[in-house]
Amino acid sequence: MPLPWDIPGPMQSFIQHFRPISLLIARTDLWPECLYQCQKLRVPTRLFSCTKHKIKFWDRVLSILNLNPVEKIEKVYTVSEDDLKNMNQLHKGTQNKAIGDTRYDQVFYRLAQNNSIKESLFCQTPLKILMGSSWPADEERVLPALAAFVQQEKVQLIIAPHEPHPDHLRKIESQLKKHGIDFIYYTQSESGVASKAMIIDTVGVLADLYKLSDVAFVGGSFNGSVHSVMEPLAAGCPVFVGPDFKNNREAISFSKVPLDSTPLKVVHPVNTPNDINDYVSQMLDQDLSQLKQQVISLTETHKGSSKTLVELLITDKLI
Repeated sequence: MPLPWDIPGPMQSFIQHFRPISLLIARTDLWPECLYQCQKLRVPTRLFSCTKHKIKFWDRVLSILNLNPVEKIEKVYTVSEDDLKNMNQLHKGTQNKAIGDTRYDQVFYRLAQNNSIKESLFCQTPLKILMGSSWPADEERVLPALAAFVQQEKVQLIIAPHEPHPDHLRKIESQLKKHGIDFIYYTQSESGVASKAMIIDTVGVLADLYKLSDVAFVGGSFNGSVHSVMEPLAAGCPVFVGPDFKNNREAISFSKVPLDSTPLKVVHPVNTPNDINDYVSQMLDQDLSQLKQQVISLTETHKGSSKTLVELLITDKLI
């Protein structure tokens, strides 16, 4: 159920009623009154998958005033050793640890489930490119650059907009028509009838679509801030993104990792139509199955933090 409002009366009543044996917080959801009431009622608290890129001015001000909510957490489990070093400047717990990011385990678990995607809708083109969680600003830059590849049947383009509402879908449809690209809507298509382009007009299927694609473009990267690159990477898709990817830790990290046998990166930034053209041309010359396995193997190195977290909670008798 949702937590009550983070004010004294409702939060105190909630915790007194349920008497939780522990409070586990993922990443950033630090509600001050909730933490205060748990501390007051001696409910053990743990913060996990925590990141702290740098100490900000207001972090220090809140700490001086004894108002920093992280100080009410008993133990903190960070994603990296750098996060741990920074967090230890704010939180003096001697048993804090860097154990990794549990989101990777969640993504791999999701991908391991059976899917009901209409696989017959995927063409036997040399390259299948999925635009995941795209915005109009992304499509306006990426679609024209891919149009020639799609028309020449070198690429099948799958577009999964972040918000598949009618106005957005009509804009995508208009762009595809402008470039003379045949397309189908995912929910309206018949099994066995593929097309050069496919518009995903539903939600909840993106992870399964990544599994069936060769390369992914992750949206938001021409719209101010990129969406998560975890799912395509875990599915084995090399990723290309626009210039706005510095908000995402995983995108930054994998943009420094070379993609074997290519001059490209696992997450490869592009800025111009020529950049996109060069990227796709390079991909058409690669052994895609080999690249997919490399990307999966690199991403799998981040698995396992959920098991470590559970072991720590068992040791502390919190579960």
